[in-house]
Amino acid sequence: MINRNYHIVLFDGHCNLCSGAVQWIIRRDKKDKFRFASLQSPIAAQLLKNIDT
Repeated sequence: MINRNYHIVLFDGHCNLCSGAVQWIIRRDKKDKFRFASLQSPIAAQLLKNIDT
């Protein structure tokens, strides 16, 4: 079954610590709750544009 109730984690794609944290989360995400987007990606830009500030 595909989980459509995702938590989106935005991370700095240039940061080795951030990338390591993403890998750590992926290994432990047994319920498939998380999706990831680098802050440098077009999808992150779109998500951030839609946030009310």
